[in-house]
Amino acid sequence: MSKIISGWYYDLQLKNRLTCATLHPYSELVNGKWEKFKGKADDDIPEYREKPICRAIISEDFNVSVANTWSDFGGDMIGQMWESIKPLAPYASAAKEMIRSAVEEYDSADEATKNKINESTVSRTLANVMKAMNKTFNDKDSGLDITDYLNRALVVQGTRFSYYSGSGTSFGNLMMKFTLFPTFNGKEYITVDKQVEDILPYCIGEYVTGADGLKTDGETQKIIDGMVAWQKPPGGFRANVKNVDIIQEGTLMLRFGAYYAITNLVIENANFNFSKQLTKKPDPTLSGEILSPLYCDVTIQLRPATKYSDKSLKKFILSRASTKTITKVQNEMKRNLGKIVIDVNV
Repeated sequence: MSKIISGWYYDLQLKNRLTCATLHPYSELVNGKWEKFKGKADDDIPEYREKPICRAIISEDFNVSVANTWSDFGGDMIGQMWESIKPLAPYASAAKEMIRSAVEEYDSADEATKNKINESTVSRTLANVMKAMNKTFNDKDSGLDITDYLNRALVVQGTRFSYYSGSGTSFGNLMMKFTLFPTFNGKEYITVDKQVEDILPYCIGEYVTGADGLKTDGETQKIIDGMVAWQKPPGGFRANVKNVDIIQEGTLMLRFGAYYAITNLVIENANFNFSKQLTKKPDPTLSGEILSPLYCDVTIQLRPATKYSDKSLKKFILSRASTKTITKVQNEMKRNLGKIVIDVNV
C-alpha cells in the first residue's frame, strides 16, 4: 500500500486524473514568439498539449446550460395599420366617412388598379376588411357604431407567432482555483515565481512599443516609436473566420476529471495572491534563487472563444472527447488494484 499512497493529500489529488482539472495549451512561447507546441499531444484532442500549464482540485460538479432564444410574437402588419387609426376613435364620424370614401374610391377604380392592389395579400385583406366595415357601419339595422371597433384590437390569424433565433451553450464552472508551492522536478528546485511565470503569458499578452516589425524608414520609425504601442493577445490567440467547432489558434482546453473536456477556451481574468511568508531552498548549494514565496493562491476564470454546436456539446458532456483518457485511467486503476491484491496476499 505504501507504494501507491504517499506524500501530501493535496498533491495526490492534483496527480489523480479523477479528482483534478487541468488546463492544456494550444501553443507555447519560444524565444518571445508563439509557436505550436512541440511536446506530446493530448491523446483525444491532439491540437492541445498533453502537459498542462496548471492543475486544480475539482470542487464543483460539471455544469452545462443550453439557452434557446425565441422572439416575441411576430409582426402583424394589418393589426399595426389598424392600431395606427385607433386614435381616431374620438372622431368616429370622420373616420366613418374616411372608410366610406376609401371603399368608394376602391370600387370606382379601374380593373388594372384593383388587380395591382389585389396582388398584395396585405392590401387585399385590408380592402376586404374596409368593405365589410363600411357595409356594417352604413347598415341602419346593424346598430353598431364605428367607435366600438376603434376601441378594439384587431387580431389577424396567422400573423402572431414566435420564431426561433438560435441556441447558446454555457458552462457554469469555468473557474480554476489552486495553490502553488515550491516544488522539485527531479533535482531541480522550482520556485513559486517560476511556476507563475509559466502561466502569465496565457493571462496577459506582451506590450510592445513602436512599429514592431512594420517596414518603415528611419524617420517614420521614430514617429511611430514615440506615439503608438501594441498589446498582443495572451496565448498567441488568433481568431478564425470559422468560429463554430473549429479549434482556434492560441486557445486552451480544460479537462474536468477524466470524463469531460472543453476546447476553445481563453482566460478572461486571473488573480494571483502571493504569501507574505518566504521559504528558502532546502539545499543552498543548488543554483538559482534561494528565497521564494511560500505559496501563491491562483484563481483563473475561463470563457469560450467560439460557439459550440450540438455535435461539440455532445462530445464534451458524453465523454466522446475523453475516450482514450478514460481507457488510460481505467487501465491504471486495474494495475493499482492488482498491486493492492498482491500486497494483501503477501
